[in-house]
Amino acid sequence: MAFAYSLCSSSKGNSTYIGDEKNGILVDAGLSLRSFKQKMDFRGIDYSAVKGIFITHEHTDHIKGLKTIGKLLNVPIYSSRKTIEHMIKNDMLPQGGKAIELNKKVADMGDMGVTSFTTPHDSVHSLGFRMQFNDGKVAVVCTDLGCITDEVSQSIMGSNFILLESNYDDQMLKMGAYPPFLKHRISSTVGHLSNVDCAKTLVDLLHSGTTKFMLGHLSEQNNLPQLAMKSALDELIKTGSELNRDYILSVASAQCTGDVVEI
Repeated sequence: MAFAYSLCSSSKGNSTYIGDEKNGILVDAGLSLRSFKQKMDFRGIDYSAVKGIFITHEHTDHIKGLKTIGKLLNVPIYSSRKTIEHMIKNDMLPQGGKAIELNKKVADMGDMGVTSFTTPHDSVHSLGFRMQFNDGKVAVVCTDLGCITDEVSQSIMGSNFILLESNYDDQMLKMGAYPPFLKHRISSTVGHLSNVDCAKTLVDLLHSGTTKFMLGHLSEQNNLPQLAMKSALDELIKTGSELNRDYILSVASAQCTGDVVEI
């Protein structure tokens, strides 16, 4: 049984395991080596199950543990050419680590094939990932995007499971302590996805056949899990669908609680 396991998900750190107990991948490595070991051990997943690390982009909350975790796992690291070049230039890769450019090709990871798509974010380059398993099921991890572009929409629709960014609540961001330039950055089309925009996208996903949703990358300053959940439910209820009957919905915690979602 393939599953999604969020090791951490917030503006401070992001990492998700996709696969089963014997074979899978790590999307991002935004946590310490010690924390990575604890979270994998907590779920009983051997480190050898990780066959590759897929990096969305170079921001610290996605790669701060890459050097140490990559050294431990000794597996290929996949990302875009621009991101790889940036990480090499800034000594962000583990010593001797093998970095592979995805470039729209399928990365064969045994029981699954992984493809990438570009997300609009203010980084060197930013990716989302689509994992298709041998049984035909599809999982998607899509965070760090200021808006849903045509490429993003085409890449995420029809998936069985998606971890989708629900970064900020509009009012909390507006009334919060962040300086104006940072508020503008977050809410721009190359910033982060709001609760409202995430919720509207969930409706489109539901209509496309997606039934398993996880809200992720919540800001710890500009959001609350209950606000993200409420925004999503308020939109989904308009479709006439019912939670836990027609779809399941969860929020990825800032630090994992051991829960997984079957894909």
